[in-house]
Amino acid sequence: MATPASIRAEMDHLSSEISRLETEVSQRNAELSRLKNQLRQLDDCLHASTTFPFDRLPAELLSEIFIHSTLSPVDHPRDAVEESDHIALLLTQICRHWRAVALQTPPLWAAIAFTLEGSGRGSTEAPTFRRSAEKLDVFAHRAGACLLNVDMTIGPDLLNVPAADLELFIHCFRRHAPKIHTLTVYGADEIALFGRRDDWEFSALTNLKLINTLGVRRLQPTAMFASAPSLRNLSIFEVPASEVDVPWSQIVAFHGRLQSLADFTYLLSVADNLLSVDISLTPDQRTRTTPHSELVHSSLQQLCLRERYDPDIDCLALEHFAFPALRKLDCYAEDSATEWRNYGADPDGAMPDVLPHAPLASFLAHSPLLNTLRLKTMWSWQSFTPLYKNTHNLTSLQITPALTLPMAETFFDELRVLQTQSTPALPHLSSIDLKLNAYATNNSAYAFARVLESAVKTVNWRRAQAEILPADAPNRPCAITFLKLVTTSYSEFSPTLLERFEALKQSGLDLFIGAAEGRIA
Repeated sequence: MATPASIRAEMDHLSSEISRLETEVSQRNAELSRLKNQLRQLDDCLHASTTFPFDRLPAELLSEIFIHSTLSPVDHPRDAVEESDHIALLLTQICRHWRAVALQTPPLWAAIAFTLEGSGRGSTEAPTFRRSAEKLDVFAHRAGACLLNVDMTIGPDLLNVPAADLELFIHCFRRHAPKIHTLTVYGADEIALFGRRDDWEFSALTNLKLINTLGVRRLQPTAMFASAPSLRNLSIFEVPASEVDVPWSQIVAFHGRLQSLADFTYLLSVADNLLSVDISLTPDQRTRTTPHSELVHSSLQQLCLRERYDPDIDCLALEHFAFPALRKLDCYAEDSATEWRNYGADPDGAMPDVLPHAPLASFLAHSPLLNTLRLKTMWSWQSFTPLYKNTHNLTSLQITPALTLPMAETFFDELRVLQTQSTPALPHLSSIDLKLNAYATNNSAYAFARVLESAVKTVNWRRAQAEILPADAPNRPCAITFLKLVTTSYSEFSPTLLERFEALKQSGLDLFIGAAEGRIA
């Protein structure tokens, strides 16, 4: 049984222990406070050290650095605006000084990216219409007088969006439309929900890209871009040109994917001021009725054409058109009925006739100003006569499919032989870029050496003729200044041939001879 003395002793012990623990807690708190203060000082020192080299810069120079930081290249064009958008927000979070400079740098806020979706409203993954409208307002305000580059991704379920939310964003978007210089829309069908009227004021819109991400069409096209007075450049992917309502007579550059031949014809008939076209034609759309009379477009200067066609249904697209002002042509034509399985097994190395030479020659004859030609498919005929007869002003030639070695040798031989017969063979040609197939020929090392020997003779002969003949001589060839030959397999060269290559380079020829393994000469 506890006595008063024992109870008093226990209480004294507990009081002493409590006092000891309180003292220890006080000491620990003091130490914790000291450590926190030290941590804060180190953190401030770190931030000061990180931004110190920039903090002494004038605000104008720091502002320029910020702007250039948003111009860094990205792997995919679709990421460019979103990356710039992210950097602008990030720069406001470094320190007060950087935030102040960033907010006073209008070009930093001119690129805006957002996503509009009908589901997941309120989540960070799917920004709501309301928050997208707020972001557009903030960025547009901070951009000041700068024109805007807007990248907008529209989800497939906007029909489920409350009318009030949709109207809120449309009102905001319409308010800032006059400041938009470049607009990219992923989900082109859904933008029709913004209104089919043509009373939108896109007074500064110069570049427009519409991309149908669904692969199917559900809505009627919109007329909101029908009266954009500054529109010059149009890109449409999986959206038929004939269904796009824009001021076509203003368009000077067009980029289209998965278009039909009828859409290409429509484009050329309504966009009479076009200067540049990059287009791919789909084989499944070629059965649509197209005029077989030749359509002449007198303004087009650059054409990049990719097409697959069925010769049993239709001819090459080039057979439908003539471009007398054309300066540059990139051509990829593939016969969809061609069997590729035996390519390379033919002992003669014949290439599939995916690009018939006759219609190409006819087209080139109607393009007298053509100076740059890039062929991404090739005919099987072992001669380049279609080029020699119809491209007298050609200065640059690139053939990307691998030529057989006999065909490449023929190319260089004909450049000399036809010229000496007083028949101008590409008299203005100065740049040659060829790929050679060393696998399709027996004794490829010997055949490749013959190609190089012929190339050396041609380069030397044309340079000599250019020096001998008068400048106004009709058959005077231009000297070759650039020669690139890439083979599919590495080959050893004789020391004599290598010396001749070195002599060519010393004479001013920009020469590259190589293989997948690297440069040879």
